[in-house]
Amino acid sequence: MRSLVHGSVKVGTKPTLFCHAGPGAEWVMVQNIGSAAIFVGSADVATSGNRRGIVINPGECQSIPIYEPDASEVYAVAAKADSAEVVFLTY
Repeated sequence: MRSLVHGSVKVGTKPTLFCHAGPGAEWVMVQNIGSAAIFVGSADVATSGNRRGIVINPGECQSIPIYEPDASEVYAVAAKADSAEVVFLTY
């Protein structure tokens, strides 16, 4: 049986690794509990332009598929400094 992995991470204006999905994980559920929008994606995720990530507004929750072994690290960047925090759960 695999275990759930969860946690909470403050996100800044530079891409921040917030989740490394373990073996067998298929999804990462992400909730934005901060006061600014966050953008989720790869290590070079941005808030705009051609590297813009998936936006998660304050209070919203999104599930992101994980394709092992290629994409097990998930990053986020905040629209504003010192105002974003994510809670995550892998399943």
